[in-house]
Amino acid sequence: MTADSLKGEQSMKAVYNTDHSCEPEGLPSYFPGNPFGNIAGSREKCEARYPCPGVPVSFPWYDISPGSSNALTEALLNIPDIAVGKTEINDEGVIITVRSTAEGTRCHKCGQEISRPYGHGREILLRHLSVFGRKTYIRICPPRYQCVHCEGCPVTTQKASWYEQRSPHTTAYENHVLLRLIGGTVADVSIGEHLGYEAVMGIIDRRIDTKVNWAETENIDTLGTDEISLKKGHKNFG
Repeated sequence: MTADSLKGEQSMKAVYNTDHSCEPEGLPSYFPGNPFGNIAGSREKCEARYPCPGVPVSFPWYDISPGSSNALTEALLNIPDIAVGKTEINDEGVIITVRSTAEGTRCHKCGQEISRPYGHGREILLRHLSVFGRKTYIRICPPRYQCVHCEGCPVTTQKASWYEQRSPHTTAYENHVLLRLIGGTVADVSIGEHLGYEAVMGIIDRRIDTKVNWAETENIDTLGTDEISLKKGHKNFG
């Protein structure tokens, strides 16, 4: 080890000091001034500022203050009305547990807004857009609400805008799959997304209309027609 590298190692040991002594001597030139401020020699202040031993958190590009990682995850997910609880990584991929921050829902019988809480529904695991090449899933237990207007006080599970009930995927992920189908086959997308063939077909059936809703069609500007053959041979066209 050269003298320069030894000096550099000693400098980094001074910065990442795991015994909370916070000695700021020998800071490398790329550190913006003294990141330790005036807390040298104060163990209590040091521990308050450095909750993770040996990792300074005062740098703006490396903030591990409480809630910062969840706030970053929420921003990256870009899903409305949720709060991130925790993030796990296992052999299946990344699992992000969230809770709904929206209040109330509409009764499935009378259609009125209801806001009396009645526990939570079953846990749902939804496939979401992959992150860093890993499959990503969002786990949520949607809240349930009781209607005080209907006879029998029925219970309704809250519906969210970012996924459809009975769908194993988020809307954002289904849009991603549909875009991949442009210029590709169902089999191609199935292999590329590590998604079952029937799952891709299910997305197509849910998201692509197979019939025209003429009630929503006000005017047809261009109508294309083509001739078809009703019998074998030439000049037998319909």
